[in-house]
Amino acid sequence: LSKNHRKPKDRPKPPISLQPRNQQSQSPLFGPQFPAELRVIIYESVLGHPTRLMHVVPFDDYSKPIDVLYTANRFSLKGSRGILEMRSVTPTPQWHIIRHLQVSTMFVPPMTTWPYVRELTAWSPGRRPPPDPYKDWAEACQALRDLRGLESLRVEIIFRNDYNSRGPLMADHELVTVLEPLNHVKAPLFEVEMNVCVPETVHEMLGKSAFTTVVKQRPYDDSIGNMDWA
Repeated sequence: LSKNHRKPKDRPKPPISLQPRNQQSQSPLFGPQFPAELRVIIYESVLGHPTRLMHVVPFDDYSKPIDVLYTANRFSLKGSRGILEMRSVTPTPQWHIIRHLQVSTMFVPPMTTWPYVRELTAWSPGRRPPPDPYKDWAEACQALRDLRGLESLRVEIIFRNDYNSRGPLMADHELVTVLEPLNHVKAPLFEVEMNVCVPETVHEMLGKSAFTTVVKQRPYDDSIGNMDWA
């Protein structure tokens, strides 16, 4: 490199202070003269975003800002396993205040072929991802029913024939098994997107629907079973 195009030297990093940190109560942000409403707006701006992926680890006294993580962000989960695992690690008060959620999953008929969760634990990257186990879906939907502060819920479902099956895509009772538990979940904005049309016979069995349905085909890579959720 010429003298005029030398690689800039990295700036030395400031030394890490080993001195005790000040208490949050000493910060003007937490002072009695600082409006609480403005403090909440700051929390939402820093800790919440509708599309940006974040991994935030709160520290010290975070009883108030931690709630913003659940009220100001949209969570995206994969199937019943994702729902149940998140529920198992989320404190109940915070679970109740989640406002926006998206769930994507896949079911494969017949129900007798994929009923258990063991197919999930046997999967590894590079192989076809396993379908959602029917027997866990009702429990996962029960966890969704407990989202008391839910404002918007979007569920994306792909129904796909068994890899060796040439039968009908989904029987009526299989569609009811998947959709009926969702009918008990409440959200002002609740949409279920599927790649099949729901027959009138299934609508009659479900009764009044708690969600709107959208039929949309999505690309599927049969070589490894990848679904395009974009």
